[in-house]
Amino acid sequence: MFFTEILVRKLSSSVGISLVNSDEQTVDDLLKFADTAMYQAKKEGRNTTRFYQEQMDQWIKKRIFLENGLRHAIENNELELYYQPVIEIESQKIVGAEALLRWNHPELGIVMPDDMISIAEESGLIVPIGEWVLREACAQFVRWRCKQTSKVHLQRIAINVSAVQFRQSDFVDRVIRIVAETGIVPCMLELELTESTVIDKIDTVIDKMSRLRNAGISISMDDFGTGYSSLAYLKRLPFTTLKIDKSFVRDIMSDKDDAALVQTILSIASIFHLEVIAEGVEELDQYLFLRDHHCHYFQGYLCSKPVQVGSFEELLAHDIQRCQALY
Repeated sequence: MFFTEILVRKLSSSVGISLVNSDEQTVDDLLKFADTAMYQAKKEGRNTTRFYQEQMDQWIKKRIFLENGLRHAIENNELELYYQPVIEIESQKIVGAEALLRWNHPELGIVMPDDMISIAEESGLIVPIGEWVLREACAQFVRWRCKQTSKVHLQRIAINVSAVQFRQSDFVDRVIRIVAETGIVPCMLELELTESTVIDKIDTVIDKMSRLRNAGISISMDDFGTGYSSLAYLKRLPFTTLKIDKSFVRDIMSDKDDAALVQTILSIASIFHLEVIAEGVEELDQYLFLRDHHCHYFQGYLCSKPVQVGSFEELLAHDIQRCQALY
């Protein structure tokens, strides 16, 4: 029996195992199979063990296929940003957007982030792709601001930042340079970081976040409550916004624990003077619950799914009338 093991942060590991089941199998074959199983273990969340199965080869082949295509996606103009409106609950107006990446693959069609981000991170491609996303989103936001009417009040553009991207030594310098080159008002740019991004090398994280905040750039904690949430982080890290994960919002009307958790997050945010955006709002009752408990903003299908630039501009042109009709 052969296996490969990759250490992932201290004591966690992803293990791939292959069993000898044929006299024709060589040592190289077994090592390759174990490596394939290890990648499957990493794909399924890390810190786990997987035995090799033949169908795993198909996943590896697809991964290699996607990685090779992703290397040329920027130069081939295959990447595109979709935008989901951010709604201010008090005014019921669109006040911002979250930029979300899509890949228009020439053979597969639209490839969603879940199918490419991990590949981009492991291959290092997330760095140039992340920089493209940042530049494109900032430039588009500036274009919207330049031609907005008196009924449109765009105040923020949110952009997801990968942990790999954030850990680059020159990350802050790159962001500040793009802000200057695109002309976006720094406080209107909001970088979204996950909890897993900020728990490692805390002093370095604080330094980077402080430099971003000193430059006027806003920072939100994405999916708050789903990982290693700690009041100590909110005390030490200069966040401006908390985003309540859609998994908590989904059942706030039927699950007392989720309702209590959302209320607690809103109370914590108020104490720390943080804004709150609730994600995944799909039903009127969810919106009313958030409104009654003083949540500031929401995103979700109740207003709009992520849409292309043209469709987002149509939403802006009608202000927030399609949402107002529901209320």
